[in-house]
Amino acid sequence: MTIKEIETVRKMSKTPTLIMCLDEQIQSCRQEKRLGSANNYLRTRQDFIRFLGTMGRKDLSLRKCTPEILADYQEWILSRGKSRNTLSFHMRNLRAVYHIALNNGFTPPCSQQLNPFEHVCTSSIPTRKRAAKAEVMTMLNQLDISEHLKSMGKLTGRRSFERMVREVTFARDTFVFCFCACGLPFVDFVHLTKENIQHGMLCYERQKTGTHIEMEILPQMQRFIDHYATNSPYLFPILTTKKVEESYIQYRKAIRKYNHRLKLLSQMLPCDINLSTYVARHTWATTVYHNDMPESYIKERMGHSSLQTTRTYLKSFENHKIDEVNKRIIDAIIQ
Repeated sequence: MTIKEIETVRKMSKTPTLIMCLDEQIQSCRQEKRLGSANNYLRTRQDFIRFLGTMGRKDLSLRKCTPEILADYQEWILSRGKSRNTLSFHMRNLRAVYHIALNNGFTPPCSQQLNPFEHVCTSSIPTRKRAAKAEVMTMLNQLDISEHLKSMGKLTGRRSFERMVREVTFARDTFVFCFCACGLPFVDFVHLTKENIQHGMLCYERQKTGTHIEMEILPQMQRFIDHYATNSPYLFPILTTKKVEESYIQYRKAIRKYNHRLKLLSQMLPCDINLSTYVARHTWATTVYHNDMPESYIKERMGHSSLQTTRTYLKSFENHKIDEVNKRIIDAIIQ
């Protein structure tokens, strides 16, 4: 047993609490530079403390973590108008730290079932995947952003107007690049460096899964790489530091700004589509899927850990296609 494990067991022997376990996990994630995970556990910590406050408590011993308490927490979350996915998010985090405590030596009382999370909601509802039609990408790529901003009442002749044109143009170029790069996730786009370019190939590890991805750099992609080239080690002008904590803060700020600019771009398009960081990825997947690219190829380029994940991802696209065919057949039969 390592020194760290011994220290963890020692702490757990002092009647561990859920907040204590969450704090331990937050600290562990931060030490491992998994700042996104640390932030997720922090959100659950804050939410659960608010729930405990409704009962006049500040913490909850793991020995009192019962199905009844968890059911009350579930009901409290839903009573505030939160979604089932929000509920499952917090429950999964609590379940994770509870099981870590079990693995590190915590022994629940005999009267307490081993898994108090057995009957609580920890599964999420798949969100509807929204993909744009391929023609939208063409329209977006050819968009005259300056003219559209003028038509929207933005005042020209000011530095703020010029800055807005640059920022919205960069958001558009980012979206198109990510589409061309096999639905590249925004978090991976942000972290691309010049070292990721090797002999005309874009080679990188996905931030989320660590899966290694290699793809040919198409001329459409190279155009953006050349246009935004600077002396920075990064391919695109978003991150300015290699320090994990600082780069994570910059990334969070960038994704908020990116989504805001995408909403503005959505207003410029002559179709009903709400662009977001996920739409480029979904659009690439559904476009190549409906052009007969095998699921296994899509899995490889999207960096999914299993083919089942890819099939789940594409399921909503297939349902949409079925609905189109069904409508065409029924319209032909029943007038």
